[in-house]
Order: sequence, then structure tokens, then C-alpha cells
Amino acid sequence: MLQTLLTIFIPTLTVLVGILLNRNDSARIDARISSLENRLDGRITGIESKLEAKIGAQESRLDGRIGALESRLHADIMQVIGKLTELAVRLSRQEQAR
Repeated sequence: MLQTLLTIFIPTLTVLVGILLNRNDSARIDARISSLENRLDGRITGIESKLEAKIGAQESRLDGRIGALESRLHADIMQVIGKLTELAVRLSRQEQAR
């Protein structure tokens, strides 16, 4: 009887202790994973903020440069239009003189 009891009791006790230990380990692992997720979320948010700031600065810089180029191009186009107008006037005078 004692041998049968020990044959059933010891493996059952071992299984129950294993289940309890696994539940403890599982809870610790879950807590650790949650902690790592929170840290990663914080780091990613920080990186996103830095990138947004850098992109904003580059956009401002490019807007300024594009604005300057547009102004120069507009001035050059107006100068070409003025010269074409002068040429058209000269050409019409020469045609009238003939």
C-alpha cells in the first residue's frame, strides 16, 4: 500500500510543482516582455520625434532655396522677355524702313 501510494504521490507531486514553477516563470517572462515593449515604444517615439524635427528643418531649408531659385528664374525670364520685346521693336522698325 505504501509503495503504491508513493508510486502515485511522488510523480503527481512532481507534476504539480512543475506546473506551479512554470506559471511563475511565465508571469515573470510576461512582465519582462511588457517592460521591453514599453522601453522600445519610448525609444521609437524619441527617434520619430528627432526624425520629424530634422525633416522639418530640411523642408524649411529646401523651401527657402526653392523660393530663391524661383525668384532668380522669374527675374531671368523677365529679362529675356524684355530683350525679346526690344528685338521685336527693332525688327518692326527695320521692316518699316525698307
